[in-house]
Amino acid sequence: MLASQKIDHVTLTGDYTFDVVMKMDMAENFEICMASTYLVARSAFEASADQFATSSVTTAAYVVTNFVASNSAELTLRDDYWMTEEELAPELRNHVKKITFNTITEVSQQQIALETNVIDTFMGLNPTIVHAFEENDQFKIITAPAATGNILYCSGHESRAIASDVNLRHAIFACIDAEGCITAAADGRGELMHDFVPRVSTGYVTAWDDEEYFPYDPAAAEDYLSKSNYDGTPLVLLAGTGDQKLAQVIQGYCLAVGINIELAVEDQATMSTHAQDGSTWDLQINHQGNGLINVWSNRFDNTAYAMGDAMSRHDDELQQLLEFTWQVANFTDENKTKVHQYIIDQAYAYGMYLGLNVTVTRADIPLETPLIASSGEIDYAGSIYKL
Repeated sequence: MLASQKIDHVTLTGDYTFDVVMKMDMAENFEICMASTYLVARSAFEASADQFATSSVTTAAYVVTNFVASNSAELTLRDDYWMTEEELAPELRNHVKKITFNTITEVSQQQIALETNVIDTFMGLNPTIVHAFEENDQFKIITAPAATGNILYCSGHESRAIASDVNLRHAIFACIDAEGCITAAADGRGELMHDFVPRVSTGYVTAWDDEEYFPYDPAAAEDYLSKSNYDGTPLVLLAGTGDQKLAQVIQGYCLAVGINIELAVEDQATMSTHAQDGSTWDLQINHQGNGLINVWSNRFDNTAYAMGDAMSRHDDELQQLLEFTWQVANFTDENKTKVHQYIIDQAYAYGMYLGLNVTVTRADIPLETPLIASSGEIDYAGSIYKL
């Protein structure tokens, strides 16, 4: 759910103070909005010739000095920052004068860019090509837990048979070996999940890690399938290009029990336009994290999108559970577990595995102490370098 859908209004009370009135009583609601919303002075915005389109207005330590949409962004350390290095906490100090980020989505090009010195380091390198750098002393490999998991969602749109067939959904989840997915699609770099929300998310109930969660059981999958209304029609699995290997692995597991899967692998921008239209797919691989309620409201709040929840579903019972549980007074482990169990019982989503963020950097880059951000990625500005 967007911040604009959560905030009722904001009132300026001073040069640096303001009051915020939220639309609903939701735990973590205010914190989520403050972490994802930027406040800009109306006077400064209106005084800008192009409403900040070509110049960055920020209190950050870096300024954008060059930007090409979907291609690259250059950040330069500003010399007029409002705090001195001595005033900043050690982890917030900046040790790099200029950083250029390049967008490379095609897996083979990621490897080529590193090997040909086009880039110095790659964050979130596709795990299927990490092995190419493991025995090469010209590179260093740094790993950290990812903040988002690999989740399989089922469409809730009334036009898709899977939306009303809980046995088919359970059959699919039971036939997928998440350990095998980690091995085949993530080069063995990952850990099993026990909810569709990653364990590193705020609000996660650690007791879930001790529970059985969609165990791999082909016999149970075949039993569920026999009770379903599945007629052999191929089910459409939507995935981004970065998840093509995982999609193929899932396709193989489903075929082994008699479920036909048709892959719809799209670039990220195209997939994003289709992801919230559950009438065009049956299954979807996506990645969410960073807060239990944040994921709940973004994926399963059936008032959040024009067609229902993010899977085009309208489940009033789940909606009531969510709205009750995310109230501050009701946000208890017991109530959270009721939501957790309901989604398991209905087989709406399957958190398969939490991957590792893999960064490959050239060995000649003097990165001595990498600073790992909460996202699991390296903060290059704050990392320590040996010069």
